[in-house]
Amino acid sequence: MNRLPFEYIQGEVRTQYLELERKFGKHIKDSHRSRKVLAGVVQSPISIDRCYKMNEKQWLNAFRRYSTERDHFAEDYLKGGKQELATAFKSTVKQFPNDDKVSVITKALEDNSIPLIFSIYGLSGWCESEADLNIITPLLKILLYKDLSYDKHLFLYIISSLVNELKEVDAEFVSYLVKESLDFQEGNNKEFKIAEDSETSIQNLIGKAINTDYSTATIALITISDKRYIEVIFDTIKYVFDYGPIESRAAILYKFAYLINLDKKELKNFLYIL
Repeated sequence: MNRLPFEYIQGEVRTQYLELERKFGKHIKDSHRSRKVLAGVVQSPISIDRCYKMNEKQWLNAFRRYSTERDHFAEDYLKGGKQELATAFKSTVKQFPNDDKVSVITKALEDNSIPLIFSIYGLSGWCESEADLNIITPLLKILLYKDLSYDKHLFLYIISSLVNELKEVDAEFVSYLVKESLDFQEGNNKEFKIAEDSETSIQNLIGKAINTDYSTATIALITISDKRYIEVIFDTIKYVFDYGPIESRAAILYKFAYLINLDKKELKNFLYIL
């Protein structure tokens, strides 16, 4: 009420307002937030400088403490929660990809009270660093069998980075990508028309593809250069192209040059049947 111009308060309402203000006015804290304050940036609940210095125990305790999203209506509403701390952990791992961080991620995966987002973001930071990807392969394999929910898309990007970089790819990752590539509602291959300036333009289709789990998995599969998987990769993309949604088929055409490195003969056969 005290945020309204006084002249707007009339009649009985004004009388009651003045009485309340006389009795309780000095105890009322005005927590009104200005537009300028509302434009602030939500920060990690732990500053990045402190994050760089934290040990394993401190990280695990922080993951447990900030295991939920921030309270948008809290007094300190610019203090972040789970998402912001996960992002800070990712930055820390990317900056300092060492055995200590691997241990933190391992312990976090073993603790059911800690949300998976922290491990996934940590592994994402590792993939963006110059560290050896083989070191985190066992941890990624654990996540293959977890219910990732909304974090699956980021996990698929991590797997994509992994299989694109490694010369020898573990069969479990290939099987996972095949399964995810085929997890779509069948499309109509007779309606594969790409038009300019429409919802079916190349740009819009590729944009849609990289925002779906199944197309992201297909793109990751295409970038594998390990020749042990020539047959399964081409069989999968042929099926996706024949029966998959239009954005998945557009993604295959967009990335098909990667298949040259896998097997030129099979690529020729694939293009021949298009």
